[in-house]
Amino acid sequence: MSRWSGWVWACSAAALLSACGGGGDGGNSGFTPPPDDFNVAQAWRNLVTTTRSWALHGSGTDGRNYDISIGTAPGATSVFPVTGATTARSDVTLVTAATGVNSVTALQQVFFDDAANRIVGIRTGSNLVAATCDVATSTTALPTATKVGTSGAQATLDELDGCASNSGRIGTITVTWSLEFESGTTYFCSNTTERDLNAVVLSVEGDCLQVSPDGTLGARARVTVEQSGVRVVARTP
Repeated sequence: MSRWSGWVWACSAAALLSACGGGGDGGNSGFTPPPDDFNVAQAWRNLVTTTRSWALHGSGTDGRNYDISIGTAPGATSVFPVTGATTARSDVTLVTAATGVNSVTALQQVFFDDAANRIVGIRTGSNLVAATCDVATSTTALPTATKVGTSGAQATLDELDGCASNSGRIGTITVTWSLEFESGTTYFCSNTTERDLNAVVLSVEGDCLQVSPDGTLGARARVTVEQSGVRVVARTP
């Protein structure tokens, strides 16, 4: 059963499927992407070091309506339980509801190297499942100046069945970033693909936030999830 949903938004829409104001957008029109250079590295840093919230609504190919509430806040310096490394931490709270399904409340802790601006690991739990961890096996530095329409690698993680140093590996997660333009808004997106140990794709997700060239995050967001034959797209108003 898949439990991953996004580079920092775990167990949101995907959890239900498996649960049996701020800055400008850098756009110059609704049709033409801006020519600016965008600081993707700063966008990700802003996400994990500031307090923010988004409320999204959308629908799925399963005929259900979805509501997703997301809150992020910096956490205390902490020890990542799998490796014992002391790192910075970001705390994410999500509440997701869908037509005919009980709501899911999830807490995710993102452990990251503050100096290097890179993911170390992620701990995720919810009211449906016990906490488990994902540990980064490789990371790539995010660019400080790149154009709309570009993309690249961010991290690869091993998905574990627990949060101990001897927890078993049950799959992998690859995380990429992209800069996308839609209806006059530029988005910084984190795109994740979860695979089992046989490399079978379990879920694919794109989590996108409005972004300005300097990396400032805005009020708009878009989440796209594909899992178990269902596709959900949710947006802020």
